Amino acid sequence: MWRPPAASSTANDPDNQVRDKETGEVQLSGYGKEWIAHRKLQRRTRENYEDLFRLHIEPILGRLPLGAIKPQTIRSWRGKLLAGGTTEPQAVKAYSLLRAILNTAVREDEILK
Repeated sequence: MWRPPAASSTANDPDNQVRDKETGEVQLSGYGKEWIAHRKLQRRTRENYEDLFRLHIEPILGRLPLGAIKPQTIRSWRGKLLAGGTTEPQAVKAYSLLRAILNTAVREDEILK
């Protein structure tokens, strides 16, 4: 059974960046990587998710605590993607992945209220 990153056995691993060391807040970077790692996905789907996260989500939003990600944050992120040359279909895929990650944080892990 998948456990939220904060409760996982790797939460205290120094290489695991799920929680900010100073504030204890769950950061998108660590949570998103854990989310992808613990999903039952076909190999190619996993690779696509990892690439979308690494290339389009993590560079702009990765250091943010999950609670700091607001609708305006998402709109700004999407605008930056498109302005930076990301194609519309790739931006849509990245948005869909981000939405799934954040929905899990709200519904299953109750990290966000």
